[in-house]
Amino acid sequence: MDLEHEGYISMLLKIRHLCYSAVAAILMCGPTMTSQAAGGVSLELNAAIQHDSNCRLHFLLSNGTAHTFSDFRIEVAFFDKSGRFVNHATADFLKVGNQKTIMRSFDIPGQQCVHLGKILLNDDAVCISQNGPIKECVNLIEPTHRTEILFYK
Repeated sequence: MDLEHEGYISMLLKIRHLCYSAVAAILMCGPTMTSQAAGGVSLELNAAIQHDSNCRLHFLLSNGTAHTFSDFRIEVAFFDKSGRFVNHATADFLKVGNQKTIMRSFDIPGQQCVHLGKILLNDDAVCISQNGPIKECVNLIEPTHRTEILFYK
């Protein structure tokens, strides 16, 4: 093998190593795609902030589906830190575009945020797309939270 050929092979090996390193860096450091982000709805309880006598909940909704929702509503049940039921409500996210992320805020009247322990996403969710209502809409939704309040289904 001549030196020119060995240099070419050495360069190809270095390029291949750089490509593998770049892919590894993207997989470790880049944004992760959950199955929900790829084809469902990620619904994150992003913040719970006391606003006068109301607890204001801030939700970040990422629609990873191909559907544009003309109506997107969830029903939630609130529990205190001991697990006792406190109240329930319906949150209307209105229109949600496909592959779109939105922030919505909802007030819980007369509720102190520090007393909330968990929020249950009930099965009674409504997702109406351009093709009509989606059955078992709640199965599309993956609840997450960035607060001390557990948001789950």
